[in-house]
Amino acid sequence: MACYAMLSLTTGAVPLVTTGKMITIYPKQKSDIELETIVNELYRTQNNKLFPPIFTDYQYKDSNIFLRYGSFIEQYVLDDKQEPLLALFDESNVLIPDKRVFGAHTPSFVKVPRFIIHDTNYFPKRTTMQFPLTQPRLLQRSAKGNIYKVLTPKGPALLKQGYNGSLAVRGNDTAANRVLNEANILHNIPDYVHKPRVLGISTTSDSVFMLESFMPGVSLENIFTSSVLIKTMLDTMIIKI
Repeated sequence: MACYAMLSLTTGAVPLVTTGKMITIYPKQKSDIELETIVNELYRTQNNKLFPPIFTDYQYKDSNIFLRYGSFIEQYVLDDKQEPLLALFDESNVLIPDKRVFGAHTPSFVKVPRFIIHDTNYFPKRTTMQFPLTQPRLLQRSAKGNIYKVLTPKGPALLKQGYNGSLAVRGNDTAANRVLNEANILHNIPDYVHKPRVLGISTTSDSVFMLESFMPGVSLENIFTSSVLIKTMLDTMIIKI
């Protein structure tokens, strides 16, 4: 059971804000010095090269150690829709939402420790796209990578990103390699089959990007959730019989 739980946390089978969070450490003292001591001690013992990124936390150097500021007990406030949100106390001892969002959110009243601020490798790596693309629109985000709809000189296309060295299930089975495998499969499908065309491959230090032609259509999810489409399909099946 523990093995399956670990695979879920490292392969994107759980919500994105939970992916990769295997062990959580809470320092006893609210001290920057103690925090830095713990982080450096962990950094000296960690040599992991394959691990999923945690988009809601600060990555320490190039390691699998991530830091965040937030509450570690279950306490809540209600949002505008009266839904409970995890909360923490601000400088006035008032409960406010404990935001766990992309970009390592830190409340305005919190001072980020200097040993993190002055770490030049602290911020996540930035990727560059080597295609002539415009009007990018995010369609899907996951711990494995992102999917964008973009506009090229030849029309709309999809840009699929796979992170390198993250979410490896076994050996070299990383998200980046899965993108390359998809490109290879598409190349080997005969041309008479209606399929997306691979328009280009680009690699960066932490990702592989594949640009493929955009094929309009209806997703299976929409088909199965739309009573109108299901009825149409059933009617068609009855007619064919």
